[in-house]
Amino acid sequence: MNLIYGLKNVLTRTFLEIILILLLILPGIFLGFCILKYGVNVPYLDQWAIARILLKVSDGTISFQDLIAPYFEHRMFFPRLIIIALAFLSNWNVKDEMLVSFGFATLISVNLFRYGGISINSGDSQFGFHQSKNLNLLIGLGILTNLLIFSPIQWENWLMGMYFKYFMPIAAISSAILICSSRIKTLLKVFYCTILSTFATFSIANGMICWLVLFPVLFPTRQEILAQIKAVWVWIICFLLCLGFYLYNYKSPIKEFSPFFVVTHPIEALNFLVALLGTPLAFGSVFSPVLLSSVLGSIIFALLFAISIYIYQSGEMLWRRSIGWLAIAAYAILSDAIIVLGRVYFGIEQANTSRYTTFSIYAIVALIYLIAIVAREIYSEKINMEREQRSRQIPFSYPNNYLNQSLCVLLAIFLFSYTQTFSFSLNKMAEVRTSRLQGKACLLAIKILVEEDCLKQHINPKLSVVKERVERLNDFGFLQPPLIKSPVLLNYRN
Repeated sequence: MNLIYGLKNVLTRTFLEIILILLLILPGIFLGFCILKYGVNVPYLDQWAIARILLKVSDGTISFQDLIAPYFEHRMFFPRLIIIALAFLSNWNVKDEMLVSFGFATLISVNLFRYGGISINSGDSQFGFHQSKNLNLLIGLGILTNLLIFSPIQWENWLMGMYFKYFMPIAAISSAILICSSRIKTLLKVFYCTILSTFATFSIANGMICWLVLFPVLFPTRQEILAQIKAVWVWIICFLLCLGFYLYNYKSPIKEFSPFFVVTHPIEALNFLVALLGTPLAFGSVFSPVLLSSVLGSIIFALLFAISIYIYQSGEMLWRRSIGWLAIAAYAILSDAIIVLGRVYFGIEQANTSRYTTFSIYAIVALIYLIAIVAREIYSEKINMEREQRSRQIPFSYPNNYLNQSLCVLLAIFLFSYTQTFSFSLNKMAEVRTSRLQGKACLLAIKILVEEDCLKQHINPKLSVVKERVERLNDFGFLQPPLIKSPVLLNYRN
């Protein structure tokens, strides 16, 4: 009977773990399906600027300056290389670039899941939990984070090929954090992190943040900074060289940009910041997205602040376990702060833009793991105190009900907000597909009938740029299918 009972428990546990693993990978599978279903192979908006690079490569007139030149505030050297390679492999099927976004998101998911295992299970003997419970907890956290990483609220980035650049800095940071958790030598960690930070810096402007947030991950304590002073100086010098090269001959294309607006309007700036943090969960409800994002963002910011203070005051062990997640949260908040500097004067509605959610999401991801780490720390204190009191034969009661209830409330808020936002986002993806198909039809017929309103609305408002480049793109085979040249349609036009 004991053997049968034990076998039944093993099978039940195995079945539960299989279900959890399926739930873990389901968000990624579904998002991949959405990209294939809603993505449309047509150049849109900023991709017409990239078309100029592709034409120069085809002409043999491309230069290093063309690849490194600023595009708005970004030096998109590595994204341009990726786009060029894909364009010549697939006749510039922009859906391949969408799949690059999916690939970076998958890398991020794997990195964070692996780092979650390291940070959750550190010092595991203190907690008294069975290893299978640790695995189930880790998978549960992975499910929540994958819901965010593969969230369709990022529809603007998922369905705009070249916007895979927004996933590149966090992919670099998550990889660097995993490297820093290994046992390799510090100088080797610095070397790898320098490569990854340079990769992020020359992808989009906020990639520069990597250098700042990875410093405490490389050197978590003051003692390590002093002990590894040579490695510290190597890191600082590499950062200064990268910054100097980035700023060399750099001219800001945003003429109206003024950071002084933030100084003179601090309340608006703070409201914009918290709205950015809350936007990934703020759509689809009866409330205004502006109001709901501000409320949710304030909760996220307050929780991150409180947990950071608790970790800082709790000693070195908890600090080391949490430093990677704190770095990810800092990346998200600093990225949003840069957006505030450049966009706050456009109004609070700008905070609810889909493409910015790819930054803000990782504040919530970091918060999920930080809550788990701190909660387990509190529970471990309870266990240790119970053991100590029992050894002294003293009755003991630990008020942990409030913590359990608070965690349940936070989980309920997250799932409810996510469900509503999820439904809204799928509708937006369907709308984008319809718009791009309309634009593609107008673009392919441009030699026969120029529908200016259609092209401006669904392809690019700068119609002169489209007219200048569309025929050459067609000649080089970068438009699939090619432009329509049917005599029947020409006769219809006449």
